[in-house]
Order: sequence, then structure tokens, then C-alpha cells
Amino acid sequence: MTEEKRRYARLNASVDVRWSKIVDPGEKLAYNDNITKNISEGGICLLAYEKAEVGDVLDLIFELPTQKVIRSKAQVRWVKEFRMGGEKAMQGYDIGLEFLDILSEDKKEIKNFIFSLLPSVRL
Repeated sequence: MTEEKRRYARLNASVDVRWSKIVDPGEKLAYNDNITKNISEGGICLLAYEKAEVGDVLDLIFELPTQKVIRSKAQVRWVKEFRMGGEKAMQGYDIGLEFLDILSEDKKEIKNFIFSLLPSVRL
């Protein structure tokens, strides 16, 4: 088994996220509301009921528990389907997103948030 190496510390955290696929730059975006499964300086894992495809670019808006609102573009790197429930199971998706266009101050805010909750994490 190979060990997965991450560039950034990752925190399992539920943060509300509004997101939309960007198809045409001038197009009005229709947003979906979901939550994160985890978050890092480099991206998030989104828990969604709407499917996205690897390579899609999304517009993201989310607010950290520190009250900082972050807006970024992110690219879908992987998608994993899951089902919840019994006979009437709901289909959902874990969507791995890498930030593409994020302000350095927002990235720093994410890092500070993560390390405030995981002070013993070392990179």
C-alpha cells in the first residue's frame, strides 16, 4: 500500500458552500448549496447531491467559522459516488476540488483556521 502525501494539512470540517459550474464566462451562474467534508489550503472535498465531472471549473463561495467569506474558482480533480439510506437511497458525490484562483490572504485565513483547530499538525 502506498502512503498518500499531501502538500497541505487537511481538516475534517463542515462548512456551507455555494457553488456553480462555470460553462461560459458571461453566463449567469445557478448556484447549489452543499457542505464540505474537509478543507485545506489547496482545496476542499465537497459533499454534493449534484454531479460534477473531472475537469469542471466551479465558482465557490464559502464562509469559514471565523466569519471570513471566501470566493474562489476551483477545478474538479476527482469524483466519488456514494449512496445513503436503505431502499430509498439518496445518491451523492464526494467531489475533490483544487483551488485555482484564490487570494493569498484567503489561503492564509484557511491555514490559520485549520491550525487553530489542529495545533499539533506538522507539515
